[in-house]
Amino acid sequence: AIDYEDPLDIPRRWAGERKFQVGVHILRGLTDADAAAPVLTAIADAVIGALLPRVLDEFAQAHGRMPGGRIAILAQGRLGSREMSIDSDLDLVVVYDASGEAGSDGSRPLGPSHYYARLAQRFISAISALTGEGRLYEIDTRLRPSGSSGPVASHLDAFRRYHREDAWTWEHMALTRARVVAASDDSLTQDLNQVVREVLLTPRDADRVVVEVADMRRRIAQEHGTEDCWQVKHVRGGLVDLEFLAQQLQLIHGPDMPGLLLGDTALVLARAGELGLIEDGAMLADAVRLQRRMLGLLRLTVTGRFDGRTAPPGLIAALARAARLDEGADAEAIGDVLRSCQARVHAHFDRYVTDVAARVKAEGAADAGADPKTAMETKR
Repeated sequence: AIDYEDPLDIPRRWAGERKFQVGVHILRGLTDADAAAPVLTAIADAVIGALLPRVLDEFAQAHGRMPGGRIAILAQGRLGSREMSIDSDLDLVVVYDASGEAGSDGSRPLGPSHYYARLAQRFISAISALTGEGRLYEIDTRLRPSGSSGPVASHLDAFRRYHREDAWTWEHMALTRARVVAASDDSLTQDLNQVVREVLLTPRDADRVVVEVADMRRRIAQEHGTEDCWQVKHVRGGLVDLEFLAQQLQLIHGPDMPGLLLGDTALVLARAGELGLIEDGAMLADAVRLQRRMLGLLRLTVTGRFDGRTAPPGLIAALARAARLDEGADAEAIGDVLRSCQARVHAHFDRYVTDVAARVKAEGAADAGADPKTAMETKR
């Protein structure tokens, strides 16, 4: 590498080529978007792991190293649960650990909080900045403690304290998909993973969790609601319903059944069915996989909304394969498969979330707490 921009461009070229290969394999029917998710996740893991030490070295040229300091990148969202699609952004939280207030050892020393805040910004820019080779990924850091109003990098102790004392239910839902994807020291990987596990193993009021999950789902429906079966993320019975159901199950039953803490939505729902926590777990897991195949394919090929009346025959054939239909099936037949699947999922979501929340509210059996929307808007 000749200069700092070179180490930024090399992973951009490599990741772009790998993602292009995955996209071609999906379009040719050699794989599907659901099966490709772990590969796309591995690509993101690889470039994050390669960039972190590069950024650390470049930053140290001006500000030195933090004696005894450690930094880790915690992934949430689809990267954390290994469910990435071609266009997924990255939900990242930067966590560091440094003892005392001693500054870094460089020519322009910084105290720990300023050091890691600037280092976190430099790392985020290394991934999201637009260079001659494009942008690696869009990054969303709003899941960090206190959201957009909080520090860019969180001290490990502050992260632990926040999730023990102040975090909202939706933030703990996000933690069900969390994992460390890069760190300057393996010990911090272990420590941070342990914090996440401790939070998820903490017993909580099941009724309150259900009420807040139902309220959050209602608010999302108000903002992004659709009856279009091809909008598989936000349509009722779509991926948001399935993800919320899986996350609710993990928060309520994880403390007693740690084997449920699997991250991947389909695996969680299948395991919940095996454990007798929910009926038709295998069907729900298949619904996740079907709609992930559809989501990945549509995001790869369509800008805006899908219209089966104007879609090219090749795309219809690919969607038919994703729906496990004969390639001669038309858009209406594929849509029927989606609508049937979504109706079954919606019925289960109502049974285990919406109806339970309504009963709890009616009985006054649980205090739903402060308005989750207020918290989410504050963090943005």
